[in-house]
Amino acid sequence: SEREIYESKSNAKVIFIAFLCAVSAWFIITMTRYPSEIKELRNIPVIVDTSGTTAGSNNLQVIGSGNYTVNVNFECSRTDYKRLNLGTVEAYVDFSNISSPGKQTFSVKVRSKNGATINSPQIYPPTITLDLDHIITDTVNLSPKYPNLKPADGKTIYSDDVKCEPIEVTIKGPESEIKKIDKTQCYAVYNKEMTLDESTDLISDSIQFLTEDGTPVNQQNFEISPPAVNLRVEVLTLKTVPVQASFNSVSEDFDTKSLKYHFEPSEITIGIPDNTDPPPSIDIPIQLSDLDIGYSKPYPLTDKRLSGTKDIDRKGSVTFVLEDDDLASKEITLTNNNIHLLQVPDNYYDYTIETQKLTVKVIGPKGIINDITASDLQAEVNLIGAENEVINPFQYDVVVSCKTRNNVWAVSTQKVTVNKTQKSAASAQSSTRNT
Repeated sequence: SEREIYESKSNAKVIFIAFLCAVSAWFIITMTRYPSEIKELRNIPVIVDTSGTTAGSNNLQVIGSGNYTVNVNFECSRTDYKRLNLGTVEAYVDFSNISSPGKQTFSVKVRSKNGATINSPQIYPPTITLDLDHIITDTVNLSPKYPNLKPADGKTIYSDDVKCEPIEVTIKGPESEIKKIDKTQCYAVYNKEMTLDESTDLISDSIQFLTEDGTPVNQQNFEISPPAVNLRVEVLTLKTVPVQASFNSVSEDFDTKSLKYHFEPSEITIGIPDNTDPPPSIDIPIQLSDLDIGYSKPYPLTDKRLSGTKDIDRKGSVTFVLEDDDLASKEITLTNNNIHLLQVPDNYYDYTIETQKLTVKVIGPKGIINDITASDLQAEVNLIGAENEVINPFQYDVVVSCKTRNNVWAVSTQKVTVNKTQKSAASAQSSTRNT
């Protein structure tokens, strides 16, 4: 009947209202008697960033890239229970009031990212040890290192010409490690095995820094720019050539073959670059007027003297030795009448030699040296460029030679004094007409 249906609906509504009241009562009682719950989160990553902290303002950073995690038990309200999870809870190290470098132990803290409250956190492990250091930037020059490169037969790798390109790299990293670097022991290393028969460009395998005692520096936390460099490896062809003298300031009549001498060493091994013709000998310029009894002098093997080749023996120099067992010397005095001017520069000045006497030493074979007199000698002063002399009188070199013998020469580094006087107008015009 309709009455029964109405009473049934009324009973259902009463039951539903009673259920809601019971649930509300249970919730109120539970929240009142048990307002919080215990929650555990595991493997929370620990943030170790010094940015925005006292440590960061002192240019301190955590050295190394360790991944630190902690487990956390904490109390929270029932309403925050589900809001606190691995996505909303973070663990961190507080770097406030940290201003000195070195290894230090820090407490780990936790916080929520969404405003939920975390009470009585228990963190394990409660601390972590971190190494802090100032991050600095420095530059060093690299030397090449190639322990496993070998030259082919008849070739050599000339180490002086193996270059790093670029030679300079920039290092950014912990100050304590960068300060350990011995800047004379910084290397671009190529470790692969290879036999080379021509000059080659290679890319370094690694960059290596050593301490003063040769211990490798810990480079794990270095940023190196560029991280690799080019090695230009110069491969040279080997050849042994004699050393010869090339005599300067020699008169046309002098016979250089009459000189007895030798070099120590008499030959050297040179390295010849690619596409370069080898010289038949190494020529050392010798000033004849320097050669005195007992003369022995080292001459450096300069690049010019080596004609673009390399001194593989690394002698650095060769010594010219005059063989003088059959030689003797004698001093002869010349008057200014025996000294002649050559290449007088113009017609507006008269040039006269003011030096009255000039003593020179002549050297030649023992059997003839005593017969040499002043009349056998000629002394000449070449005045090319004398018009530019601003000091008057001035000094010029005198070249003395023997005009009667082809195996006698003079040892002289002396100069004569020359005076320059302006000619009269008539004399100058006369000289011009005669010219």
